[in-house]
Amino acid sequence: MNILAIDTATEYCSAALSIDGDIIETGKEMARGHSDYILSMVEQVLADSGMTLNECDAIAFDKGPGSFTGIRIGAGVAQGLAFGKDLPVVPVSSLHALALQCDGDYIAAAIDARMQQIYSACFKRTGQNQFQSLTSETVMQPDAVSLEQNRNWTAIGSGWDRYGETIKNKFPGIEIDVVSGRYPHAKDIALIAAGVVADGGAIEPEFGFPEYIRDKVTN
Repeated sequence: MNILAIDTATEYCSAALSIDGDIIETGKEMARGHSDYILSMVEQVLADSGMTLNECDAIAFDKGPGSFTGIRIGAGVAQGLAFGKDLPVVPVSSLHALALQCDGDYIAAAIDARMQQIYSACFKRTGQNQFQSLTSETVMQPDAVSLEQNRNWTAIGSGWDRYGETIKNKFPGIEIDVVSGRYPHAKDIALIAAGVVADGGAIEPEFGFPEYIRDKVTN
């Protein structure tokens, strides 16, 4: 199964190609300008693999939460590529993609949402690349995070980078291992999407929408 994935939702812009689970990826950390780079990144991973877009089974993208502009770019590029080649799309959560980068069984993912808020969700690992959502994805004040007691938590994402100490002070009795400096990557989007496609969950491109969570726009 061949999955092309793009991620423009946060400060790390990337494209990846999963070929039966083998990953080719390129990416770059940037504050803005994702729209100037993402198509060339797609071209690069396809060229590096020796494949064409016609050989892909689906196109996956980071649906958010994240930068409003960034997730619009990702959804738009994925839809455009998919329409052109009559391919389905797979929208994947940025918080789910962050969880994939952790080794722990209980994972708290958070992305800095600006305005003194974070996008947050908690997950339980159920298998390889598989997670159960323990909370809904929501925007909140950092000190509103809720973690189950008697668990060892792995925390990840820019929300924890910025507000980790504030959150940890709420839970003096819980062990929280913060994995710092991480963003969602297209390779994680691709791996998650492969499972969705295998389960028949890919959708037509016209239904591949970004997920804003918060109505008020901020980049």
